[in-house]
Amino acid sequence: MRRFLTIILALLLVDLPVQAANINYTETDSTAVPCTGLGNARRLLVKDGTAGSSEISLDVGTSQGQKTLSFQVTPGAGVTWGAGTVAVRINVTTAEMSAQVNGGFVLRYNSSCVSQETLGSLSVFSIGTAGTYTDNVTITAATSPASTDVFVVNIVFNSSSHSATIGITPSLIIDTPINDGTGPAETTVIQTIMIQ
Repeated sequence: MRRFLTIILALLLVDLPVQAANINYTETDSTAVPCTGLGNARRLLVKDGTAGSSEISLDVGTSQGQKTLSFQVTPGAGVTWGAGTVAVRINVTTAEMSAQVNGGFVLRYNSSCVSQETLGSLSVFSIGTAGTYTDNVTITAATSPASTDVFVVNIVFNSSSHSATIGITPSLIIDTPINDGTGPAETTVIQTIMIQ
């Protein structure tokens, strides 16, 4: 009796949904922000943008008053402003020993640059030496954001010194829980071997 070995190769195409991807934004040198009057200094956040390289100088001493730096982006249509963590990264390139981040907020503004809601709050921490600092800010999901609304990270700086100047270079990535929805289906090939 002969035995026959039959190998059948079956190719099965399966569509698997791609998990929604969170959008991370690059800090840039661009001052072409949606809300030009927000903060003492303003820089644009850009998805897959070119990192900035020009230092922002801020006078933050007690005689000069605290200063704010805002990063802004209009996420646009087809995205979800989800709850989660915003990794606010600050590149201090000129330090002052008593300087600190004195809190701040993650906010949603409308296209008229009127604040709609506060999504989260930054911590208070020292930035007395040059380097990269990260504040992981927990935010809530935005309430019915419009496609023209503006995502804003507003950072407050001050110092206990009478006169102090710090330099911030907008060159890092800010991670956000804003996501672009479910991506296109991914085709997977499954190879099945049947032995008879």
